[in-house]
Amino acid sequence: MWDPWFEGTYVGVDIDSEMIAYCRNNFPEDRFKFVLSPHKSRTYSPNKSCLAWEITPDLVIAAPESKDFVYSLSLFTHLLEREIIDYLRETYRILRSDGIMLITFSCIEHVELGHRWTFRHRRGNAYIENLRYPEAAVAYHEAFMTELVANCGFREITVRPASISSELVARK
Repeated sequence: MWDPWFEGTYVGVDIDSEMIAYCRNNFPEDRFKFVLSPHKSRTYSPNKSCLAWEITPDLVIAAPESKDFVYSLSLFTHLLEREIIDYLRETYRILRSDGIMLITFSCIEHVELGHRWTFRHRRGNAYIENLRYPEAAVAYHEAFMTELVANCGFREITVRPASISSELVARK
């Protein structure tokens, strides 16, 4: 479950309502908050309608300037362009001044193509593995990601290459 050495607060976000319910029932609510993402996904929330013209409600994770650190492990490897922008804007909004964001994403220049991943399909700036389930695996160019992050207001942006998920670190 959770380790008592952790003394801070935690906010988790997921698109899967069953996972949110599980976490809410198994972690103390005075320090752990879990938010259901309003985004739609053919891959990860098939019971939600996924019509392209539907408007997704605003993503609200926490109060403005209330967090010191945002860590997103593998989230951005499953997001299309619109959702990436939503998460980056919300991350910037909730971070305190000088707060740090660390995200992982599949960087098309760094991922090992040919075996497990081909990313041969395109949807806007996204390279997707599977047309039927586009969010199953998504990659982006490093320059595209760093430009998006900078356009949201982040600074000191660095990318650490890796063969599966590269790390992007930035400061508000």
